[in-house]
Amino acid sequence: MAQPVSSTRVALLLLAASWAAPAVAQPPSVAAPAPDPAGAPQVEQAVADYFAGVPDFRPGDIIAQSDVNEILQLLADAGWQPPDPPRILADTLPDGHPVVSLLRTPQGRRFMRRVSGFDLIYDRLDRVSQVSGGQRMLEAIVRLPDGQRYARPKSQLPHGVPDFLELLPKNSSGKVRTIRDYDKPTGRIYTADDLLARLRRAPPAAATAR
Repeated sequence: MAQPVSSTRVALLLLAASWAAPAVAQPPSVAAPAPDPAGAPQVEQAVADYFAGVPDFRPGDIIAQSDVNEILQLLADAGWQPPDPPRILADTLPDGHPVVSLLRTPQGRRFMRRVSGFDLIYDRLDRVSQVSGGQRMLEAIVRLPDGQRYARPKSQLPHGVPDFLELLPKNSSGKVRTIRDYDKPTGRIYTADDLLARLRRAPPAAATAR
């Protein structure tokens, strides 16, 4: 049986979430998959080689535009590139995005590695960070020793454990906030696996000179 959630803890979270946070650009629509490119092994090797050289990187960690830019350059140097590198970069969070910055702090990394296997966790963190009070609430969650407890979708939480939406400041009517498409993919690239999936379904552009 799940332990009851401390009312004091939740109250502190709601207080921390009460300050407004700046809005972030809306995510792109989800694109339909396309066939694997002929250069899939080359793509996989480039991605693996890059992240092998990133200190303290683990599978499932969040990635950012600087990572993707380096990988696209490696592929271009090897004579392979997707048809629309700018689109791939645009669909990846900037290095200064609130979620990226938060999850690259020591407490953020601890939290990230406890939740990276949760369904659509980065999609939900991204959406929450865009609403008023969302960034403050996420910062408070990450500081908790058991913050991962609140990170699953509501349908997967034990009875009485609040999810992110319930920990956000209430709306003007005093009710739990809603976020459009909260439980759906954003179509963005959050992890090395997401990047690989995008590159695999992108037919390569004309080969570049080596």
